[in-house]
Amino acid sequence: MNVLTYLDSLDSDVRKKIIKWASRVPANRLSHCRQIRLNSGQTLVHMLDRVDNVYILCRGTVRTTSHNSAGSTYVIDEYRAPVAFGEMEVISESPFYLGSLTATSGCEFISVPREDYLQWIRSDLRHFSPAHAGLSRI
Repeated sequence: MNVLTYLDSLDSDVRKKIIKWASRVPANRLSHCRQIRLNSGQTLVHMLDRVDNVYILCRGTVRTTSHNSAGSTYVIDEYRAPVAFGEMEVISESPFYLGSLTATSGCEFISVPREDYLQWIRSDLRHFSPAHAGLSRI
């Protein structure tokens, strides 16, 4: 996937924020990213799935939820692009996602493999964070 070409197709406000982030990622890491599309109602990750990627929401809206041992589901919040998910789990070395992520509209994400993300932030601690680039992070 050519991430920079894909970013050119995004709405101006979203593109500006994500390009600030993407321009800091080394090309050899950016080339490992892939695009994921979800329809409304599809779930990208479930709570307690193994953490394997950081996801940047580029289009659409998502809902994050948590589940308790009794089986009840709680809505944590809803988010609109651009926003990053999974970053805190990767940085804290959590083996599992702390919540589920479900599309509430058609969505597009850029996924960054966990190891690529970790190697990138270790190599440039000053500029690793999507939040530093103006993205919200969850």
